[in-house]
Amino acid sequence: MAQTNDIQPPLGSNNPNIDHPASLDRPMFCSEWPVSSPSGYRITDHMVNEAFPERPSFKIAMLGAGAAGIDFLHHAILAFKDDPDVDLVVYEKNHDIGGTWLENRYPGCACDVPSASYQFPWRPNPGWTMYYSTSREIWEYLRKIVDEEGMMRYIRLRTTIVHAAWQEPKSKWVLHLVERNEKDEVVREWDEEFDMFLSGAGILNAWKWPDIPGLHSFKGRLFHTARYEEGFDLKGKSVAVIGSGSSGVQTVAAIYNDVSKLYTWVRTPTWITPGFAQKYAGPDGKNFAYSEEQKDIWRAYPEKYRSYRKMIEDELNGRFRFVLRNSKESDDAILIIPQNFNVGCRRPTPGNGYLEALVGSKTTFNVDVIICATGFDTTFRPRFPIIGLDGKNIADRWENRAESYISVSVSNVPNYFMYGGPYSPVAQGSILPILTLLSNHFIQVIKKMRKEHIRRLSPKESAMRDFVEHASVYLQRTAWADPCSSWFKQGKIDGNIVMWPGSRLAFFDLIKEPKYEDYEIEYWSGNRWGYLGNGFSTVEFDGSDISSYLNCELFPQEPAASKQEEKVESNPLHSSAKDSLNSKEFDSLGLLQDTPGFQVAVCPN
Repeated sequence: MAQTNDIQPPLGSNNPNIDHPASLDRPMFCSEWPVSSPSGYRITDHMVNEAFPERPSFKIAMLGAGAAGIDFLHHAILAFKDDPDVDLVVYEKNHDIGGTWLENRYPGCACDVPSASYQFPWRPNPGWTMYYSTSREIWEYLRKIVDEEGMMRYIRLRTTIVHAAWQEPKSKWVLHLVERNEKDEVVREWDEEFDMFLSGAGILNAWKWPDIPGLHSFKGRLFHTARYEEGFDLKGKSVAVIGSGSSGVQTVAAIYNDVSKLYTWVRTPTWITPGFAQKYAGPDGKNFAYSEEQKDIWRAYPEKYRSYRKMIEDELNGRFRFVLRNSKESDDAILIIPQNFNVGCRRPTPGNGYLEALVGSKTTFNVDVIICATGFDTTFRPRFPIIGLDGKNIADRWENRAESYISVSVSNVPNYFMYGGPYSPVAQGSILPILTLLSNHFIQVIKKMRKEHIRRLSPKESAMRDFVEHASVYLQRTAWADPCSSWFKQGKIDGNIVMWPGSRLAFFDLIKEPKYEDYEIEYWSGNRWGYLGNGFSTVEFDGSDISSYLNCELFPQEPAASKQEEKVESNPLHSSAKDSLNSKEFDSLGLLQDTPGFQVAVCPN
């Protein structure tokens, strides 16, 4: 029998000669501990909140440095500032950031959503010049954010993604990239691997010429609004404008007083309206300039500017009822100007000055300049192959119908998320607050993947099918189902409607938190609990508060004051009854043994 002094104390004992696992810089590891199961599952030596040891890095590729890319960078830089193993890169095809606000500089180009709404919630700008901002001022707003937050170190300009494929053995996206110089010459071409692929390309980025025989044999100047030569002088010229969408309407109104003759083709009837939230605009819904005095007040009193923004935002959030068939609002609208489709079937086209230009005296057929305001390829199909887990190209899958899971992801396409995908609420109000909610949604997913060692995730086919079914039925009650050609329906009169089936606020509510029960999830270890690792948390070793669960902010809010008084009578622990309780009172509740002088934390509401 062994002597007492020969017996080794058990691991984790209080023997001063033996380190307790939690007393080290990291938990101790004993080679004699079992680490694997008969099925082959193996526990790795890491703590909760640490990345999978065999795959510590996490690379994220973002397509596009427009508003979506900028919003994601803002949130991702903050979210992962303490995680050096997360790498971010944004690929932008243009020579500068800004997306549509860089590309569209045609005469009169402006946002028809009020400036106070068309801005990021996290970057309010009290210095907007006009109620409705020009494309250049919006671009300057975006450029200032990029410069002030140092985002250019993450952005690769003049770089195009030409092919993307999911590689299952590696659980990586392989992107084929092409970089060009100022002369549009290829200077570099390579493949790069990423763990996450985000698309911020949007839908209004692939502009198209109208299908008109002989168009390109025109001897004068030919422009598309998405590639207009900014500053081109139209004074005294005969100009034709093709198209009556937003860009066509804005162009006609802007150039009418400069040109000698103006001709415009309108193929499809449309609703011409004042700008959105026109009740707060100038007389007759016209644009107006903010005074310097007003801007100074907003700079000095941010809460006043916030109240003004909320007033406009509330107005925009009430617009969705106009889209519903047979609602009072839509019936009232169609009584004014009867149509075979309701207002909202096509995107309403704000155009102060447009109708005045149409009835003016400068309409003729001989022109020096043609401006094609003929829009974009609005099929939602990606402009390059994106190959998913099943080997299928998203563009092929969407040839007849674009489908998605709540607009953000696609079944069998792992670790891929979209801004502005099919069924986005792009017709329900300003897109910028929506981008912010989407960024937060995606970052929640990335953090979960990092923490729980998720190899890949994509929405279940059943979840996507259920959503598409619900959307298809619901959207038949909207004006979008009327017989009109619209990019809401992928450019077809009878196309599938791919708008969000509900109000903007309903989307906000849904997108706050991911519904992981709707996802197929695979783990690096093959076991969903593998991220528990060696059984310790990083908070035990990084100097964190290891009793944070006692902090006041974790306590539930107290009920209304009228009910608090009732609790005082029935609950001796209520903080408003006594600031402190002695150990005897606590002992009567069986909560303490010998803790004299114990103080109850008083948590303010």
